[in-house]
Amino acid sequence: MTQTLNYQAGDKWADIPLEQAPFGLKAIISLKNGGNMSYHLKDQLPDRMNLINSLGISSQRFYYLNQKHSQRVVTIGQNSCPENYSSIEADGLFTQNPKAVLAVTIADCLPIFLYHKSKPAFAVVHSGYKGTGIAARALELLCQELDAKPSEISVTIGPGIGSCCYNVGPERAEEFQKKYGPQVVKKQKTSYYLDLRKANLSLLSKQGVETFKVIENCTACTPDLHSYREQGPENFKLMAAVIGFF
Repeated sequence: MTQTLNYQAGDKWADIPLEQAPFGLKAIISLKNGGNMSYHLKDQLPDRMNLINSLGISSQRFYYLNQKHSQRVVTIGQNSCPENYSSIEADGLFTQNPKAVLAVTIADCLPIFLYHKSKPAFAVVHSGYKGTGIAARALELLCQELDAKPSEISVTIGPGIGSCCYNVGPERAEEFQKKYGPQVVKKQKTSYYLDLRKANLSLLSKQGVETFKVIENCTACTPDLHSYREQGPENFKLMAAVIGFF
């Protein structure tokens, strides 16, 4: 199922609709009006703190990582302190703690949300081309920790750069076609465009996931979203993709 974000002019964040989410589990993504969701290890920036406050949660419930485009997923325990995770180099978070609110930052890479259909267990990962495969790692972790089957896990893929704008070289295009199938690359004349959504759908479908929702908004051509490619390395800002009970 595909869908676009629904928000009003001036909003600072938008709801991410989750497919078959249990117990009122919610996800959101910050918008340009929300500012820069970056951080410097333990030092929260004002925009990030404003988002936390607007969600009505304590910063002691808000977990995030030092992202490195890896395939590492970290588990948040029942009595874990967020400050203990801010310097950990990883790109995914998983928890069964209903008090935990998990966040990754993005600016073209995909935020991918995974959650059990009937248990309060969920994850979010930051997945760009370098880290493609981290969603499968998170799926394996959920299934292992919950003694669950992939068919019991729902997946929502959030906004990221689309195949309309993600121009790549022939080597990367060939690599992804070999791994995930010809449908993940679109060729226009001599240019190649990569579809990270289709790569992840292919990967997770093969692993047994049956329930998906895909948010179609492209970060590079949706004006209210931040984009590394659109804004450039000197000017881009980060958005927060957040999941939890709030």
